[in-house]
Amino acid sequence: MATLDWQPWQTAAFLGAQRQQRPVLLLIEAAWAPACALAHAEVFSRPDVCEAIRATCIAVRVDADRRPDIADRYGLGHWPTLLFLTPDGSVLTGGTHLDATLASRVRQVVEAFA
Repeated sequence: MATLDWQPWQTAAFLGAQRQQRPVLLLIEAAWAPACALAHAEVFSRPDVCEAIRATCIAVRVDADRRPDIADRYGLGHWPTLLFLTPDGSVLTGGTHLDATLASRVRQVVEAFA
């Protein structure tokens, strides 16, 4: 099974994104939300999705209940929320619908970011 090396929300992740000139892929989730478990089982376990993210983004994962400040700032009212951010934290794009097309969406965002 493919996996991602998720980083916590911290300055080091954004400094790494700036240094590598990559967008931050921010996943906001809640342990109690069935859609979050489904996203991990059906989307973030896909080798093509993991490879696209690893090759182009800094992946950051936030628990909405543990970091309500981040959930309030970036949340779209449904978990999971997936956003692409600039290294300074500005939103490029995002959404709450995660499916098998995520790998191609990652590549599109990265091309626009470059």
